[in-house]
Amino acid sequence: MPTGVVPVLCRADSTGLMEHGFMRHVLIAAFLFASFGVAQARPADCLLVVDQQTRIDGACEFKPSDDGFQILSSTAPLVFAFVFRSGDGSAEGHWNDPPGSTRAHSYLGTLRRDGACWANDRARVCAWKVGEPRSWSPEPTRDQSSSAAGSGYEITRREDGFPIVDVEKWCRRTYSASPSNVGACIHEEQIDYDSANYAWTGLSKAYRDRCAQMAVKFRNRFYGNFVQCVSDFAFVQSREDMSKNPPKFRY
Repeated sequence: MPTGVVPVLCRADSTGLMEHGFMRHVLIAAFLFASFGVAQARPADCLLVVDQQTRIDGACEFKPSDDGFQILSSTAPLVFAFVFRSGDGSAEGHWNDPPGSTRAHSYLGTLRRDGACWANDRARVCAWKVGEPRSWSPEPTRDQSSSAAGSGYEITRREDGFPIVDVEKWCRRTYSASPSNVGACIHEEQIDYDSANYAWTGLSKAYRDRCAQMAVKFRNRFYGNFVQCVSDFAFVQSREDMSKNPPKFRY
């Protein structure tokens, strides 16, 4: 892995202090960095498609781990993605948007296995052995049973565009097969809602609109996914602002 490459997933609570939701993702990021950093890389044939744009297509570097894998482009600008498998058969994906950045801070969402690929309705991450024929389903894997649009979850919006859902209903339906998880779901959604609400106020309208459009595709954890989108674009926006108005170094 190139020096400094690490998936970063950050958020702050309404007071600007770190809460356990933030620490949970930092620990996941640290685990990914450690596990992929020591993995044996090998050549592979890869495909990374995000929002209908092909980011990697061909020769790549593949790094497996006990709980997932990483793919890295073999040409500049550097593009890489992580797939981290969950215990329920799904996976979480991240990639370094924009290409060339050294952190996989952009969340791809929950992915489902499709042959040599992990995919959802906006992303596909694939890795084949060199020379192995490529194959996958013609349409991305979908799980409408837990999506906002497929399950009939009503999404309303505040005047500033921030999405509002019935979190208790969302958690009960998402964890209908394991009701013991409902309380933890509501608790974590509250933390993520507060974090997203805090970051939302400083986000440009263009980035707000993009997150609002993506919200109808979220699965399992609504505000858990939404806060990631908001924090991703807040990071990109801050980099854009600094490029326009570089800060002065103070001695």
